[in-house]
Amino acid sequence: MKKTAEHGDKVAISGFCFRNEYGGTDISNYDRGQKEKHDPKQYDGLAIVEIVKAWNDEETGWRYHGKPLNPTLIEYLTRMNAIGRPKNGDDLGDEPRDKDQKVLKSSVGPVVIFFGEFDVDWKTTDQNDGFVNYKGE
Repeated sequence: MKKTAEHGDKVAISGFCFRNEYGGTDISNYDRGQKEKHDPKQYDGLAIVEIVKAWNDEETGWRYHGKPLNPTLIEYLTRMNAIGRPKNGDDLGDEPRDKDQKVLKSSVGPVVIFFGEFDVDWKTTDQNDGFVNYKGE
């Protein structure tokens, strides 16, 4: 039986996307399997998130938005200047910007990362009882 995650579930993931400071999309591990040429923009390590939105896309399968939980992931997103979605609900790209065209952080909400069903690491999640007692240590 195929697993899916629901709102409020905590899961480990192997890859994700996030919004960068210019409002574009960055990818955490864009060249999987090529570790000999490590790029500091890649995320290495366990990523634990809490599902804040889940839906089934008929073309791509289950899609998720997640709140980052573990300190290593939060530090990475901070270092990468990740930003959240617009607070006013407008389309992406309409946020106020500074002189360098960076999105003003005051116009966006908390950082949320995006991923799909194939990015969920069910083995690690199951081995940790779904991270039900995880507090971000």
